[in-house]
Amino acid sequence: MMKIRWKIILFSVIIVLIAIMFILIFLNYSIPQNFDRALKMHGPPPISEPGPFRKSFLDDVKNSLLLGGIFSIIIAIIISLIFSKVLEKPIVDLKNATKRISTGDFNFAIKKETNDEIGNLVEDFNVMIKKLNNLENIRKDLLNQITHDLSTPLTGILGYIEAIEDKLIPENKIDETLKTIKEEIERLSTLINDLREYSFIESAKFKLDFEEINLSEEINRSLNIVKSKYNNKNINVILNYQDAYIYGDKKRISEIFNNIFDNAFKFSHNNGNIYVDLKRDGEKVIVSIKDEGIGIDNEDIPYIFDKFYRGRNLKEADSKGFGFGLAIVKDLVEMHKGEIKIKSEKGKGTEVIITFPALNK
Repeated sequence: MMKIRWKIILFSVIIVLIAIMFILIFLNYSIPQNFDRALKMHGPPPISEPGPFRKSFLDDVKNSLLLGGIFSIIIAIIISLIFSKVLEKPIVDLKNATKRISTGDFNFAIKKETNDEIGNLVEDFNVMIKKLNNLENIRKDLLNQITHDLSTPLTGILGYIEAIEDKLIPENKIDETLKTIKEEIERLSTLINDLREYSFIESAKFKLDFEEINLSEEINRSLNIVKSKYNNKNINVILNYQDAYIYGDKKRISEIFNNIFDNAFKFSHNNGNIYVDLKRDGEKVIVSIKDEGIGIDNEDIPYIFDKFYRGRNLKEADSKGFGFGLAIVKDLVEMHKGEIKIKSEKGKGTEVIITFPALNK
């Protein structure tokens, strides 16, 4: 792959070589002919005396060099036009593409013409268009999801209240109805808190309070909190811990593992297993949380950390929420200078692997 700067250098060298070539052509063919003509017209020149022969010969040399230069300039202009056209086309394509993007059109791609920096730029631009198109689809899905997830409980709450007002619900069922209303309100509150939490994490005001953390203790704490919510599923948790310390924010570390464990339990089958491994590997601490649940579709995995993204399996499982969970987790892990990866196979389960810098003890 030839870089643009080398193409420009090569182009400049070609122009210089063409100029030299034309000048040599005139020097080798035109000037000798003019010299012979001057001899015939004026005879041999007197020694050390300027005369008509010398003037005629010098004029011919100047004219030859001038013609050589003119021809070189003409050829240089032609080559420059061709070369600039080659460079200009992908830039014009990019310019037109930005106009299409500004109108909300993401269903296209630019043809890659070269393998240089501009070609790489076109390639990256196409990747960006694809991601923007995906985000636009996510945005549309999000609007539909928000409308559904907010309107459904609100409609239900309104219906229950009207039924109570109209005395359509028996006295002995009112407590149960109020409990249902409370659950729906709590669900709305959770959705709103997710939106607020993500907005806060994305804001410049968000700060972490770092301290020394025994990671096994924090993982156990999160595990016990989440496990109590899913006692009815009778899930077995297999632990394999090593002592490992990191430098982090306890509250946010708990938030990370609360979210991951909640997903692991939520999407696991009854009487299934969840495997939790914690180990120190050199300068890193590695945590693996693996379930045997519904798994994630391969097409969803590249987008699983995207804001608002909800995979096909989650929709099939009627999972509630806007898809903020893993987006928040990823941001928090990266704020702790860590990495998070997900391995999954549909119908066979999911493994979440988180790596943090180890704290030497």
